[in-house]
Amino acid sequence: MPPSAMAGFNANQVGQLPPEAMAGFKPTQVGQMPPTAFSGFKPDQLAALPPEAMAGFKPTQLGQMPPTAMAGFSPEQLGQMPPTAFAGFKPDQIGAMPPAAFAAFDPNKMKQMPPSAMAGFSPEQIGQMPPSAMAGFNPNQMKQMPPEAMAGFTPTQFAAMPPAAFAGFNPQQIGQLPPDAMAGFKPTQVGQMPPAA
Repeated sequence: MPPSAMAGFNANQVGQLPPEAMAGFKPTQVGQMPPTAFSGFKPDQLAALPPEAMAGFKPTQLGQMPPTAMAGFSPEQLGQMPPTAFAGFKPDQIGAMPPAAFAAFDPNKMKQMPPSAMAGFSPEQIGQMPPSAMAGFNPNQMKQMPPEAMAGFTPTQFAAMPPAAFAGFNPQQIGQLPPDAMAGFKPTQVGQMPPAA
């Protein structure tokens, strides 16, 4: 199917595609689908998309996907998704993703993540993120991180976080940190924390 034909897809049609048909999608085809068509995705369909097809995702498309579909994401797929697409994530979508998928997060992807999406993070998801991804965190994102998610952080993750991100911490978040995770704190990071934290 030519990529230009994909512009005719709607959500109902996407919802009826058998998962095995998804294996044939290419990035150029995915990129031409209207954002509203993505609201028809189901977890088994998303899981069947080849990782290389993720290169065609756009933030407006990702933002239309139902949270239930997020259960189909794999680390291999997210690893191929362009960082700019991460700007489309919403909290309920993040909350529905399997923790293992977070192993594909990197600093460039994190830099694109909207602060509001952080409200969907869980400790299990945080625990799967590579320390290198922490370099993409900023204070506005940290302000939106649920306190209970803080329990997933490790010392090596904190050590990799930019000092400026610490300006977003609040007392409720600090109260949920595992004591051993604080071993990763550096003086420059602590110096950025608000006095109220």
